[in-house]
Amino acid sequence: MKSSSFTPNPLLVSFLGLCPLVATTGNFATGLAISIGTSIGILSMALFGRLSKGFVPSRLAVTSYLGFASFYALFFGIVLEAWSPVVALDLGIFVPLIAVNCLVIHELNRADSSKFSELSSTLATAITYFLLAVVISALRESLGAGTLTLPTPGFHPLRIMLASEGLIPVLAKPTGGFLVLGLLAFGWQAGSGFMEKFGGKQ
Repeated sequence: MKSSSFTPNPLLVSFLGLCPLVATTGNFATGLAISIGTSIGILSMALFGRLSKGFVPSRLAVTSYLGFASFYALFFGIVLEAWSPVVALDLGIFVPLIAVNCLVIHELNRADSSKFSELSSTLATAITYFLLAVVISALRESLGAGTLTLPTPGFHPLRIMLASEGLIPVLAKPTGGFLVLGLLAFGWQAGSGFMEKFGGKQ
């Protein structure tokens, strides 16, 4: 994974976790849920990796990571369904995909030791993933549909009406996910290039 000037960023640099971001961030409630699940999963994987080094043989490390990621995704899905069955139903297959994203991002964080320690890299990645998913889902629903859906408990999430209709309806569609993500990626890479060019002259 290529390191940026700011923090390790699997979304805007390596474009990992692209499918859940595009598919679930059209609604703020589902975007917030997937961001919380993935961010906590990334941190949990790092913690599990540290704790398991003493008693899990190296030949079983990959198997243990896979088992832990699968258990976490299952546990998160059960908690989410108990909290908000509607949000859990909307996420569907993307809840199990949390395990895949956490596994891949964890391995990339472990390999990326050029600028960051594993702990700081994992923390930065988790925070970045959470913030990006929240920003993308908020922009897409508010500008695309004129609403903001909160993941309140129960069968009826709270939906706030911001406008009678969306200013940019295309953002609420799957295409809008690619548009917003592409714009954010462009801004990130441009900012990274600017910092590397002018920050190195000091």
